[in-house]
Amino acid sequence: MFDAVYARQSHFKKDSISIQTQIDMAKKFCTNPVRIYQDPGYSGKNTKRPAYQKLMKDIEKGEISKVVVYKIDRFSRSMNDFVTAYAFLEKHNIEFASVTENFDTATPMGKGMLYIIVVFAQMERERTAERVADNYYARIKEGWWPGGPAPYGYDIVKMDGVNKSILMPNEKMELVKRVFQLYSTPLTSLGEIANALNEEGILPPSGSGLNSWQGLTIQRIVSNPCYVKADISIYSFYKSRGVTIDASKNNNIENFNGEQAALLLGKTNATEDKRTIYNRISTSEVHLSLAKWPGIIESDEFLRCQDKLSSNRQLGKKADGKYTWLSGLMKCNRCKRALKVNAWTNSKGVLNLYLNCTGRVVHACDVKKFPFHVETVEQCVQAELEKILSNCETQQEEPNEDPGIGIALYKIEEEIRNLISVLKSKESSKSIIRYVSEEIDKLERQQKELIEEQEKRRVPIQFEPIVFSELSFDEKKKVAYTYINKIYVDPDEKICIDWKL
Repeated sequence: MFDAVYARQSHFKKDSISIQTQIDMAKKFCTNPVRIYQDPGYSGKNTKRPAYQKLMKDIEKGEISKVVVYKIDRFSRSMNDFVTAYAFLEKHNIEFASVTENFDTATPMGKGMLYIIVVFAQMERERTAERVADNYYARIKEGWWPGGPAPYGYDIVKMDGVNKSILMPNEKMELVKRVFQLYSTPLTSLGEIANALNEEGILPPSGSGLNSWQGLTIQRIVSNPCYVKADISIYSFYKSRGVTIDASKNNNIENFNGEQAALLLGKTNATEDKRTIYNRISTSEVHLSLAKWPGIIESDEFLRCQDKLSSNRQLGKKADGKYTWLSGLMKCNRCKRALKVNAWTNSKGVLNLYLNCTGRVVHACDVKKFPFHVETVEQCVQAELEKILSNCETQQEEPNEDPGIGIALYKIEEEIRNLISVLKSKESSKSIIRYVSEEIDKLERQQKELIEEQEKRRVPIQFEPIVFSELSFDEKKKVAYTYINKIYVDPDEKICIDWKL
């Protein structure tokens, strides 16, 4: 039988007790031959440690009589894990001793001390974690970089005298600008951008653990507001999605003037896989604050990227069909259920694509077949899309936009919403209704004047038109999903398009 000495050190710090020192001190508590178990570089937050697991297996084999540690938190930092482990030790009649806490479970007093120490240690760790979290959120609320690796294209710079940090652009920021510009165009996908960067031999972000650029890496860049010039449109975008913009001097709405970047922080469950920020912006657990460094990317370009990301998520598996670029869009006009494409190759080797209503499977539709092939629907839809695309020869941008106009418009909209809620109140008297109505009229006149002023600043620019017939299969699919909600097909050879426009 052996006495087991278990030692662990998650990080090598100057002020921490080394594994060898832990082992030397623990050996003094041993009375039998010693077997050493050590886990260098492993955290004690869970039991997924190789030496720890081997120790448990050796105990099951009956090879261990006693376990000695330098300190309880070397064995486990979780009260639940420790209680489970100690119950396992008791089941196999294993004694447990801690060097620094100076107790041994061979005595009743030692057992009682053990549980008291574990409870207080757990409480202290929870208080420490809360203090760290509070400090973390406070830094974000004030606009400082909270910690962790810098986003791609930035370096972390410590500010003198305040022991806080901001982000400053480095030479890689030009690539970030290029990524935003590429993805903000209608037909460029995340994967295509990643492939282009890989072909050019550009290395992916350091610390990502990746050997090449991936679509998800690009998504993390274009969804991060740490790059954007945060103006009122950015404020409205996140506010409308339920993001909390904490009330503070730093986050005053007047400060959303397009000069500073922004910080977005979302809480996730520690047991869940890490998710992108964009996938979390529908909850009130997400907070937005203005940053202490200037923005780089124009807000309109950033928002085009967010709209595109949102469209990608809506596409999902609905657009996975390989036979037609209208997959997921076509519905039966009788029962409003999805139309499925069936493929059949005739004796001459010609592929024919037919439409079938999924409502027939559940006996919800009486349409046995449609009198035309999928190609007929594609031709009809393509003709309508080409009409729209032919009229899209210019778009509007606002290079000289006054941020004050956007802020004023947002405030007016807020005031009008508040006044409308007063009108809806059952307690409103006639005099109150008359007064509120007059105030709304006044605000709407101000709103109209500001919009007219904003329109004067719009400058039309030319861009290369999209020739639909020259697009690839996937590009046609993207255009279709950009402009169309649903396509209703009737067995009487009628096709009705529900546009998003």
